[in-house]
Amino acid sequence: MGKCYVDRYFRITESVSQKKALVTEVPGWIELTFIDPIVNYREMSEAWKFMFDWGKRTYPRYSFRFPCLTTCLLANEGEREPIFFSCFTSTMDVSKGAYYGIDIKGKSCAAPLIAENVYASFLMHPGEFYFLNPGVDLKKYQTQWYL
Repeated sequence: MGKCYVDRYFRITESVSQKKALVTEVPGWIELTFIDPIVNYREMSEAWKFMFDWGKRTYPRYSFRFPCLTTCLLANEGEREPIFFSCFTSTMDVSKGAYYGIDIKGKSCAAPLIAENVYASFLMHPGEFYFLNPGVDLKKYQTQWYL
């Protein structure tokens, strides 16, 4: 079972050259996470601001955030080299009141002070996703990862 990717129009693709974002199911939503960093070497506050501005210019219909920890771990699972690394996530360690990050090896860690890579993701309503991808069965893909 392979991972699910979409092209720049958010349609599922198997073409390596057209893969723009990873598809992950989160409760009640579809998370789309761009596989190329949008910027490099930023503190978290700088990265948030850049992501907000980038999102408004690039895909103004959506509200962007850092990817979920589970999305990054799903993407990196089974890969020779991690897809997401040295980055922030939107997942918090509630007991420490701090965000998780992904280290250089693609594993979970405390969020770095400066992220080498800043990845962007957004949540899409499942109805919109299935409108863009009629008849798709996400059960054919690895779109969920559980801690």
